[in-house]
Amino acid sequence: ATFFTTLAERAADRGLWQGRGLDRLAAEHANLLVALQWAAAHRQTDLGLRLCAALQVYWYQRASLTEGRDWCELFLAHEGPSSALRARILRVAGHLAFFQGDLAIAESQLRASIAMAEEIGDDECRSNALHLLGHVTLDRRDADAAEELFVEALALRRAIGNRERVATSLFGLGRT
Repeated sequence: ATFFTTLAERAADRGLWQGRGLDRLAAEHANLLVALQWAAAHRQTDLGLRLCAALQVYWYQRASLTEGRDWCELFLAHEGPSSALRARILRVAGHLAFFQGDLAIAESQLRASIAMAEEIGDDECRSNALHLLGHVTLDRRDADAAEELFVEALALRRAIGNRERVATSLFGLGRT
């Protein structure tokens, strides 16, 4: 489980949008599932959360949204303190729910991610969840509220210095 978590994290760090990383994870899909199952069976929640975080883009790109949501929700159900990892997985689950059109669940999970990230001072996670919540809110036809969320995410991203994420926030504002 540790090996496949590290494999997925390295692929995510190298940019899964590139085909080779996705292809490698696809080739190891069965092993990734076994690693998730092992982590769940042995109550290795942090390991399972790490693997879920690393697989976010893979699940999205390979249209495995339900699989991803199910695993995120399983590990989130395990009791644990607030942490950057839990905040991130709430964001991942909200992101996957958004792409399935489940706006109520997406909003709930993203708001929980924002609150947890704010509580622990994780501005990067908070900015990402605010940005996604902006898209959810825009899909609900509330452009004014969406604009506020994108502006808040943009300010955090500028403060962090993440130019790529600044660009996505500007895209969100443009979409609004």
